[in-house]
Amino acid sequence: MKLKFFNSFALLLLFTLTTSPFSWAKDSSYSSVYTSVKEKDCQVLEQGRDSSVSKCPSQGVYQLFFHHGDARDWLVIKKAGKIVIDLYEDILYKAPGNFPEIPGPIEWRSKGKSLTALIFRVFGSSVDGQQKKSKLFVVKLEGNKACLIGTTTSNKQAIKIADSRKKCP
Repeated sequence: MKLKFFNSFALLLLFTLTTSPFSWAKDSSYSSVYTSVKEKDCQVLEQGRDSSVSKCPSQGVYQLFFHHGDARDWLVIKKAGKIVIDLYEDILYKAPGNFPEIPGPIEWRSKGKSLTALIFRVFGSSVDGQQKKSKLFVVKLEGNKACLIGTTTSNKQAIKIADSRKKCP
């Protein structure tokens, strides 16, 4: 009787672990894909004297636009032609110095087949232009909306923020 109960319990436990959201199924793990914002990899859409807008490689249903103006870089993410997020103010006010520069690559985080976040590095220079500092920006992607959910100087911490349950307001 005890052995039969134990076998039944073991089978129930095995079934629960393999079918629960805590299982180690392949599509429940996070992964990254990297894309470029370098001029050679993007399509220039608008070119001005001191400004430009380029459509760069992206992932899934999102389009990534790299903006450069007045010696400052920022990103705009669109979905189906509509702006999901314009990161101009976030980058301008949270960059680690003046004249924010985004050299790439852009890291697209996914859980299974769903895009969940974007991570990218922003450089800023001191007022005299002699010293550069950098910061990683983490953007949560939630379908038709997105938001900046954190900044850090650590790659490991950026991934932790991106993969967290933190949501857009």
